[in-house]
Amino acid sequence: MEAALRARLLADAGLSALVQKISWLVRAQSSALPAITLQKVTLDRGYTYDGASGFRGETVQFDIWSNDDEMLLQIRGALTAALEKSAVAGGVTFSPSFLNSERQTVEDVAGVGAVFRISLDAIVWWQPS
Repeated sequence: MEAALRARLLADAGLSALVQKISWLVRAQSSALPAITLQKVTLDRGYTYDGASGFRGETVQFDIWSNDDEMLLQIRGALTAALEKSAVAGGVTFSPSFLNSERQTVEDVAGVGAVFRISLDAIVWWQPS
């Protein structure tokens, strides 16, 4: 699912017009901004009375990084729009995701200045295609 989710986001025209750096877990300190990092928060499996359904709803944290606060908000809008659509990528079928929290922070990074971040938590619904 990890590679498929990243591919799905990079394939979205609205999002990729604003940000090309999307990675799991690590954003290199020297990498250019804007960027998005992803990390799993929960691993949830769907069940019926007959057992595992094959459908999953995993909470993923999406961290948007930018040195421009206006660009940060544009990326948030494009990411939200991408996540709220159904899509197929890398052998995975994604249903619309549910956003359930947002946090905003700013850090003063030596030699760079202010780096703005929005962290979004979303339940990403998916199943193998």
